[in-house]
Amino acid sequence: MTFSEEVKEELCEVKFNHEEAVAELAAMILFGENIADNKITLRTEHASIAARIQLIFRKAINEEVTIDLVKGRRNYSINVSSAVAENAGVYFLEDGDIALDEDVYESENSKRAFLRGAFLVSGTITQPEKSYSCELVTYNENMSYLAAEMLENFGIKANTVKRNNS
Repeated sequence: MTFSEEVKEELCEVKFNHEEAVAELAAMILFGENIADNKITLRTEHASIAARIQLIFRKAINEEVTIDLVKGRRNYSINVSSAVAENAGVYFLEDGDIALDEDVYESENSKRAFLRGAFLVSGTITQPEKSYSCELVTYNENMSYLAAEMLENFGIKANTVKRNNS
């Protein structure tokens, strides 16, 4: 198990209240996005993250979601409609982009939860012995700036870098 996987396993055990569940879910939708036909697909290779996503949906917006196991691989997929995403403060815009309701990340705890959700679905971190380096990958440029701003608020220096399509 890699260091990133160990951190994600630990984060899957973090308790949350309703406000934090909504923020974490919004980040999972925005950073794990694969959008087609007004549906969002979240994918992960980790059973614990898939189970947390399912729990977060239930606790945040009282929605049951089905986890599909992709045949032949350890790959979990969760499909979310735009109507369900809106309950988490994530909206489809007319130009096909998506946006986030600012109320989702007002408090310090909800900002932490947002960053946790982003890391769980799109993050990596190197071992401390090699000096810390953490990455969050998103295809939404606005979300990269939002995450960087949140990290800066916690005293963590953050940069945004454009690579390929992310």
